[in-house]
Amino acid sequence: MESYGKVASLGQILKDLEFPANKDKIIKFLKSYVTDKEILNKLEKIKDKEYKNVAEITHETDLVY
Repeated sequence: MESYGKVASLGQILKDLEFPANKDKIIKFLKSYVTDKEILNKLEKIKDKEYKNVAEITHETDLVY
């Protein structure tokens, strides 16, 4: 795991996101809450697909190995 703090923060924010969610929906939602440029950059690189839960998103960002 790269950063427990970043994954925890991202998880806390994403818990309020309605799933399933595609890349655009996730990024729009997070831009309202996240100021960490590293996390935003990683999220902008995720695959454009539907994600079923927070774990799928954090795994796709490579914050969790």
